[in-house]
Amino acid sequence: MTDTSQLAKMAQKLRRISILATSEAGSGHPTTCMSCAEIMSVLYFSELRFDPADPTARNTDAFVLSKGHAAPILWAALSEAGAISEDPLSLRKSTSSLEGHPTPLSPWVKVATGSLGQGLSAAAGIALARRFDGIAARVYCLLGDGETAEGSVWEAAQFASHIKLDKLCAIVDVNGLGQSGPTMLRHDVEAYVRRFEAIGWATVAVDGHRARAFRRSKDARAGTASP
Repeated sequence: MTDTSQLAKMAQKLRRISILATSEAGSGHPTTCMSCAEIMSVLYFSELRFDPADPTARNTDAFVLSKGHAAPILWAALSEAGAISEDPLSLRKSTSSLEGHPTPLSPWVKVATGSLGQGLSAAAGIALARRFDGIAARVYCLLGDGETAEGSVWEAAQFASHIKLDKLCAIVDVNGLGQSGPTMLRHDVEAYVRRFEAIGWATVAVDGHRARAFRRSKDARAGTASP
């Protein structure tokens, strides 16, 4: 999609599917899907270079959903992109591969992300492996702001900066909400910017609920984007 109004409409559709899926399952995390809808819309329908017919293709961009509890919107995006044929409303059913968190049961999932704070480490590893293989593709990692309290996130960020993984892009969805209360930094987006910049990342802060603004931020080689 090239029209940002279409991307905004797709974001709303992804929200709707996520709510329907979690309602049908009677469990799941719809709110974390709501806050990253425009991010997922822009990534999957404008930015990511991938072949919906081939999850094993190597010369394509990769995506790691570090905040794995947002799996419903990942399944929604893959479904709308034509990458999976399973109904997103089959979420968490015993007969479905669409689990409550991303797992390699789906061929589109590179690494399971049920435990928060691990996705950026995995994404950095994928980016490094691709550098060794001479694959000039980008690796995107979507994190939640709550999980940035995990030390492993900053270890991975420092590692990526140290070896200059310029094909790695971390996106922090700053919705200000943890599982049972507000996050430590709440909506202090500039605090996230300063922390990533302090360890050598190129950063950009955008309104993640505006498809046009987020889309314009895609040229940053590595950094944080937040609503």
